[in-house]
Amino acid sequence: MIKQVGLAVLLMTMILYNVGPRIIHSSNQERTPSVVIESNKDLYYELADEVMEGAADAEKKKEQVDSLYLWFHVRGINMDDGDEAVGIMNKWRMLWNQNRENYSSTY
Repeated sequence: MIKQVGLAVLLMTMILYNVGPRIIHSSNQERTPSVVIESNKDLYYELADEVMEGAADAEKKKEQVDSLYLWFHVRGINMDDGDEAVGIMNKWRMLWNQNRENYSSTY
């Protein structure tokens, strides 16, 4: 009996580990209005262009680009070429970083 419970817990953990990011992405994307997504896409590309051109405040803009990058990834939206190949561990890491960034900015 204990073996079966342990096996069930292990199986559920593995399933949640693999599908968790997809569930979180879908949930976050559903709750975000498409107008906000489009607006942030425009802002992302605008800031990224300014960073590439070497704007005077490029450091600050780079931080904003990185923050928006995480914002999109938490919603499962790929912004740059090659983003589709992100592994499951990286997806969890991005979710963790975005969550930590949200909490650190509120306190």
